[in-house]
Amino acid sequence: MRALLLVAVIGCAKESHERAAPPQESAAPPAGTVTPVTRDAGADATAAAAIAVELDVAPAQVAHASVKDVVVRLTVRNRSQRTIDPQINLSELRVDGVVSKEWNVSLMNSGHPSKWKALPPNDSVSGAVKIGPALFTKPGDYTLVLVVMGVSSPAVSVRVTP
Repeated sequence: MRALLLVAVIGCAKESHERAAPPQESAAPPAGTVTPVTRDAGADATAAAAIAVELDVAPAQVAHASVKDVVVRLTVRNRSQRTIDPQINLSELRVDGVVSKEWNVSLMNSGHPSKWKALPPNDSVSGAVKIGPALFTKPGDYTLVLVVMGVSSPAVSVRVTP
């Protein structure tokens, strides 16, 4: 009886040890699996330092009944000597400090040129969307800032009148 109990305890200890062991890393992932792309934070920081971000909202003053006509324009300039992905699809439009969820949807649903993802040195790319009703839900003064790769545009003020 004692021998049987001892074998059971040893077997449990062995199972517990095997479960606790960290998984072994393999040299290559199995065929058909997708491996995550790792980002080079240093390259991203360099690219971010090499861009300029501009934001324009027209008109800057509008009646609330006409916010559907407001156009938000962005321009990203590559001031570096290499082609970069400015990651405009990951940009944030902040309205009074709050990130607009509608911005990215509207931006991605608009057409854009190939340099949107591969911006040549010393070149710029622009885009425009009409999303006034989503941004300006009531009369008041609004402050908008566009953030691309951690670089903020100068603030733009918009007044919506009753």
